[in-house]
Amino acid sequence: MERGERPIDLKPDVCWQLPLRRRDTDADDDGWVTSTIEEWARRHWGAGGDDFHWWCTDAPDAFVGREPVYRGMHDELVELVGQEVYDLLASYLDERSGRSVPLPHPALKKK
Repeated sequence: MERGERPIDLKPDVCWQLPLRRRDTDADDDGWVTSTIEEWARRHWGAGGDDFHWWCTDAPDAFVGREPVYRGMHDELVELVGQEVYDLLASYLDERSGRSVPLPHPALKKK
């Protein structure tokens, strides 16, 4: 990072994408594919997911960031959805900032 390289340029896709998951639906009648960005969970990995002792998003400690995820994971989101879609998302979320109370992640409710 000191040389200006991004971790996503050096790591395998599965490493930099976590904890984000892109799910694409089949094209509709107009040919549009809908992509959804969501959190990977152990269950998405099938029976092997229980073996991931390192899985971090089950722990409340994973949710102590000082900035919203869409800002902190800017590079990862741009790689997954493109700059134009990211800009639309960021603009929408920036407009909503302060106007609503975010719900806590379920991992925080386990405390």
